[in-house]
Amino acid sequence: MFKLIKRLTMSEKGSSLVELVLAIGILGIVVTTFFMAIFIATKSIMIADEKANAESLARAQMEYVKQQVYIYDETPPIDEVDYEPLDLTGTQYLEGTPYSIWSVNSLDNVVEGVVGIPWDSQNDILDNEDIGLQKIILKIFHGDDNEVLTLEGYKIDEGVY
Repeated sequence: MFKLIKRLTMSEKGSSLVELVLAIGILGIVVTTFFMAIFIATKSIMIADEKANAESLARAQMEYVKQQVYIYDETPPIDEVDYEPLDLTGTQYLEGTPYSIWSVNSLDNVVEGVVGIPWDSQNDILDNEDIGLQKIILKIFHGDDNEVLTLEGYKIDEGVY
């Protein structure tokens, strides 16, 4: 048996060109797959970080609006009121590409700033009179046109409820 194995291995002088090309091809596929996995993981982490920052900013803005005095608009037609947005100067949100806070008005247009819309919670529609409840829809953008997050909340007049 040992003589048979020795005779079979002794007759090989080296690797053939086909074997060498096949080994290089397999190695290339493995390396390419590895680098693609690294790239996809890095991109996923960047997207998750962007969404987490946008969510943090949106929640901070919503809490900031809730701390402000409730604003009534008594002039017909009652449409919407403007609340003060967060001052982002010198914050982490301005590093690199800036985040910006926008809002949706009563005409479903995206406008800069923070807008409160008088809301009828029973019918889930825009209300013709402000009874102490306003809906606020925030949109967070990263860069010029990359919408990252939409957050809806309500501003309640504590004196009414």
